[in-house]
Amino acid sequence: MKHEATATTNDWDAIADEWDDNRKSPSATLALFRDHAHGTVLDAGCGNGRNSLELAKTADRVIAMDASDAMLEKARL
Repeated sequence: MKHEATATTNDWDAIADEWDDNRKSPSATLALFRDHAHGTVLDAGCGNGRNSLELAKTADRVIAMDASDAMLEKARL
């Protein structure tokens, strides 16, 4: 199982720049739960952090995590 997860992480690392260039605004699904984001919110699979930034407008704290180091680097910017 570890091999599959590593391959997926490598794939996301490889496309991080392209993903970040083409996806700056929050995802459409965020609208479904944005108004309920209070307290501490976990954004698992945060990618470039586009949804985390939006969630931070209403939540007290946002924990953003992703398996891809390259995507997390984009989220930190």
